[in-house]
Amino acid sequence: MTCPGADFQTPGEIVHKQAGYELHIWILAKGSRSEGRHGGLLHGDRWVEGTKGQVLDTPIGPLRYAGDFADRQFLWSESGWLPQ
Repeated sequence: MTCPGADFQTPGEIVHKQAGYELHIWILAKGSRSEGRHGGLLHGDRWVEGTKGQVLDTPIGPLRYAGDFADRQFLWSESGWLPQ
């Protein structure tokens, strides 16, 4: 599954769906001290892009854009759209 800035071969482990929005969250290095998360937000059939720190109110709830996947400094860094 491809989302802006990241190409994952599997769907997100956590998926929230409501009113045309889908929040996909991938857990990276799961169970390790380096565990991190990346979130991708679909609206209809298009991925929603964001800017770091942007907050978006959605039917799923408020989401914060934690930055691009490629800009992560550490394995445990968060990126993409995540619940605020």
